[in-house]
Amino acid sequence: MRIASSRSLPQHATRQCQQKSLSFYYTDVNSSFHSINPNSFYQSFQPGVPICIFVHGSYMNWEDIPVDSASVRQWVQAALPQQQTQIIYYTWHSQMSLTTVLPHIDTSLLGHKSAFNGLYLARMISQLPQNCPITLIGHSFGCRTISSALHLLGGGEMQGIRLQRANQSQHRIRVLFTAAPVDHNWFNPNERYSNALKRAEHIINLKTRKDWALSLYPFRRLFSRRSLGRRGWSKKDYIAMGELRHKISEYDVTCRIGTGHGWPFYAKQHDLARFLGKYIYFAEEQYDKEGEVSQQSLRQRSTPVPLRPPLRENYVRIRSRH
Repeated sequence: MRIASSRSLPQHATRQCQQKSLSFYYTDVNSSFHSINPNSFYQSFQPGVPICIFVHGSYMNWEDIPVDSASVRQWVQAALPQQQTQIIYYTWHSQMSLTTVLPHIDTSLLGHKSAFNGLYLARMISQLPQNCPITLIGHSFGCRTISSALHLLGGGEMQGIRLQRANQSQHRIRVLFTAAPVDHNWFNPNERYSNALKRAEHIINLKTRKDWALSLYPFRRLFSRRSLGRRGWSKKDYIAMGELRHKISEYDVTCRIGTGHGWPFYAKQHDLARFLGKYIYFAEEQYDKEGEVSQQSLRQRSTPVPLRPPLRENYVRIRSRH
């Protein structure tokens, strides 16, 4: 397991943030950390083999990373056990003491930090082997980091910063969001992450309608929008995205996750990983020409308790409104 850390780097815009490099580590069989220099890190990847980058959410301590990264590795490997992948666990300074009795203030601070980390993530992606397709998996505020990185890679601006040589990265990039605290309209034209869909091949959003943490999301500021992780994209969003709407899909996983929000609720769902395995590993035969999960692939998985007819699966795709 490879670890990329921005914990020693500035978490807001400074001159140093454009100059310093991430810290890189690998873990051995005993989950011990070993430092590795940047050149060795980038040269360690096998050409052509998919790379999966996981970005964690808030309140993750350094001491918890061995256990959390192990659960990520197990979940990703469960998706297609016979396939090879290269996993990077991206960690940022997400733990913080509560500054107020009003949690929306802390949510705003964490959101700002996670979005800023999109700069570091985008720079790392641009230096990975170009012939390695990349899947980005975000949990909670990690989805904000990924959204910001894609926006920068697509030529956008984040907190007054643009990525130098943004068009240098030509990777194929797919995205998976879990418990995303991201406004549902932020991928629309002229919104915060409007360039993200220009860079991503496809984004799958896993929606949990009973997520207790995201139920507080709309209260963090006046006129706040609903979150992707709890409510998903709206009809107006699909219309606003135009042709780019073909790049997004949603699945309602409430029946499996319930009121949960933390990554452990998802990590134990290995059947969910297997359901998404072809997408995560870029197995093209399971996808239609628009890059969306094919209906034939969906029908091949027989899972109980339908949420919306006529599909028999309990991971129900929310159809785009054409």
